[in-house]
Amino acid sequence: MSVNASLQRAHGQLVFVDPKTDRSRRTITRPSITVEALKRWRKDQNERRLLLGGAWDDADVVIDRGDGRPVDPGELSHAFARLCSRVRLEGVRLHGLRHAFATQLLAANVDPKVVSHALGHASAAFTMDVYSHILPSMGGRSPAR
Repeated sequence: MSVNASLQRAHGQLVFVDPKTDRSRRTITRPSITVEALKRWRKDQNERRLLLGGAWDDADVVIDRGDGRPVDPGELSHAFARLCSRVRLEGVRLHGLRHAFATQLLAANVDPKVVSHALGHASAAFTMDVYSHILPSMGGRSPAR
């Protein structure tokens, strides 16, 4: 999986912009279960692409509106909030998944350099500055389970 752009709303339009830093542009390794799920999702997208023909807007995104166009990041955040509310996970934000991902990797003793690369941080030292407070080995509290 590669990160090579960011989708933002600017002047009322959705635009793809370059990542904030060179390190933000990266390839991320994913577990095989995630890769398989993404393959199934891409197969579904390809079937929709064939059905829509010329009406398909090929933005080459993972999450689309059903016709290839990207989903507005604000809409995605709101949809995630509604889902969390339905399952009684109040206060959980979509961006919080990024922190949960990093926390779980570090708690599982994944090398901080690997975690730093996955997050697009400038250095492993920055990653550890942000997340060391939750690691028991560094005097922090245990991650919630």
